[in-house]
Amino acid sequence: MFHPGRYNEISLVGFVQTCDSLYKRLRYFRASVGNASLIDHVLERIIDDFFAFVLVLLTLTILDINPWPLLVSVSTLIVSFAFAIGPSLSRYIDGMLMIVVRRPYDLGDRIVIAGSESVADPDNVTSSWFVQDITIFSSTLRFGPTNEIATVDNGSLARSRIVNYNRSPNALVTLKLRFCLAPQEKILIFREAVESFVQDRPCIWSQVMFFRCDNIDKDGLLMEYALRVRHTKAWQDASSIMMNRSELFEFCYELGERLEINFVSRPRRMHVTNSFAPSTLENSEAAAASESITDMPTAAKALLLQMNKEKAK
Repeated sequence: MFHPGRYNEISLVGFVQTCDSLYKRLRYFRASVGNASLIDHVLERIIDDFFAFVLVLLTLTILDINPWPLLVSVSTLIVSFAFAIGPSLSRYIDGMLMIVVRRPYDLGDRIVIAGSESVADPDNVTSSWFVQDITIFSSTLRFGPTNEIATVDNGSLARSRIVNYNRSPNALVTLKLRFCLAPQEKILIFREAVESFVQDRPCIWSQVMFFRCDNIDKDGLLMEYALRVRHTKAWQDASSIMMNRSELFEFCYELGERLEINFVSRPRRMHVTNSFAPSTLENSEAAAASESITDMPTAAKALLLQMNKEKAK
C-alpha cells in the first residue's frame, strides 16, 4: 500500500496521498457493492417471473387443465413476434450475460472500447472512459478528456474489446529516443544514468525493462533507441503516469545534451572534390575509438550529481 523511498522512508506528502487513494478505493468499493445489489435484485425479479410462469403451467397440469392448446393457438403470434424482436432480444441477452457473468468493469474503472479485431494503440489511454453507473440494460460512461456523459447499451458492448486499465498490471512507459552516431561508451553512461534515475524514485518507477537500439541509419547519422520503464501504478491513474513520463523524457533529453549525443537534423551539403579525403564521420569514429572510459557507473553518477547541483542553484 505504502511505497517507501530508496532508504525505506515515507514522506508526509506520500503518506497523505496514499491515505487519499485508499479512501477513494473504499468509496468505489462501497458504490460497487451497492450497484451489484441493484443488478442482483433485477436479475432476481427476472428469474422469479420465469419460475412463476413454469409454476402456473405445472399447477394447471395437476388440475387436469391442459394449457398446451392455448399455447399452440397463439404459437403463430409468438413466432412472428420472435422474428420481429429476435435481433434485439439477442443483443439484450448478450448484454445481460456480459454484466452478470463476465463483468468486465466496475464503477470508477477507466476503460477503452474498441473493435474486437482492432489493433491495440498505447495512445488510447488519453481517449478513455470512466464508468459511472451500471445497470443490467445499459452503462453510463464519462469521457475523460471532456467529461461528456454517454449511456451505452450493454448489448453493443458485449462483442467489443474492452480494455480495463484498473485491472491491468503496472503501466509500461516506452520512450523513443534519437541519438547521433556516438561512441558506445557514451551510450553506456546514458543507460547507467537512467537506471540510477529510476532507482532513486522507487515510489514512481519500478524498474527499467529494456534499453535497446531499434534502428541505425548511417546515411542520416542517426540511431533510434527504445527505453521501456515499468511504473508502480496502473494506467487507471493515467494523469500522474503521463506527468512522470514527461519528467523522465526531460531528464533523458537533458542527459543527452550533456553527453552531446542528441540527434539534430542538419541540411546536407554536397562537396565535389578531385581527391578522396577522409570523411568527417571516419574522423569522428577514429577519435571516439581512441577514447576509453573505464568506470561507467562512476561517470554516470558524477554526471547526475552535476545535473542535480545545477538544478538546486
